[in-house]
Amino acid sequence: MAVAYTHAKMTVLGVERDRLERFTAVSPEITLEIAKKVKRITCSDLALAITGVAGPSGGDWEKPVGTVLIALTLIGMVR
Repeated sequence: MAVAYTHAKMTVLGVERDRLERFTAVSPEITLEIAKKVKRITCSDLALAITGVAGPSGGDWEKPVGTVLIALTLIGMVR
């Protein structure tokens, strides 16, 4: 299990800063990218990435507190 904040997403997982700025850390694009990179880095058969806005602040009208995104990668499958 890994907990990655924005800085760790860039340095450990290799998510590019411009993608984080374009899509934001709580987006389907970045959540899926995290799952794919964790799977590759750990050489595992599956990886799960969860991003979201936990609160109590930090939410907005587009991504309110409580927003959760989940990405799952398995051998030969991405959801």
